[in-house]
Amino acid sequence: MEFVLEQKVKVLIGDGKLDQIGVLLKEAGYSRAFLVYDSGVKAAGIIERVFTYLDRQQVYYTAFDKVEPDPPANIIDEGAELCRKEHCDCVVAIGGGSAIDTAKGITVLRFNDGKILDYREKEIKPAAGLITIPTTAGTGSELSQGIIIEKGKSAAACFSGYERIYDPGSGADANHAKKADDYHWAGCVFPCGGSLYDSYVQPCFRFNL
Repeated sequence: MEFVLEQKVKVLIGDGKLDQIGVLLKEAGYSRAFLVYDSGVKAAGIIERVFTYLDRQQVYYTAFDKVEPDPPANIIDEGAELCRKEHCDCVVAIGGGSAIDTAKGITVLRFNDGKILDYREKEIKPAAGLITIPTTAGTGSELSQGIIIEKGKSAAACFSGYERIYDPGSGADANHAKKADDYHWAGCVFPCGGSLYDSYVQPCFRFNL
């Protein structure tokens, strides 16, 4: 077996890295962030911390909390429409694989017209301005250009946009891992196996590069 693995992601790992989100955005030249997260992240109080750190750096933000597991295509389309309406210049995912995949799809549509499933066959323009803040250890989505998108009750579209979605930064705060019990760790591990299984049995569409 032969393959090439190339990643262009700046990764920040350590205690308190979440505190740096405002500084990271400003250093990258961003001033209007589109925040993508789910109800669990909100309930855990993580998103309130993000709000605080962005306020300190005077970074404008729009919140989008409609993330669902295995994100449906219509949720991505809705988020992209709001992102464009608010003239956001970057997309920040806070959460697990579903939040990150949703943010990837929104990032694609910031630079490409239409709906996300249009790009099963259409070529996409390079899409920049994605920053991810993974809150679980159950996904590697923050380090890949792949996107899992639900397009029906039983089928998923798997996009692979090599060198098309650029990640200026990915931050992992070790404090989140320290607070997790065995139940939550198990909940992170099993989705990994599910995603691997999906890649073999679900129809897979690739960007036409």
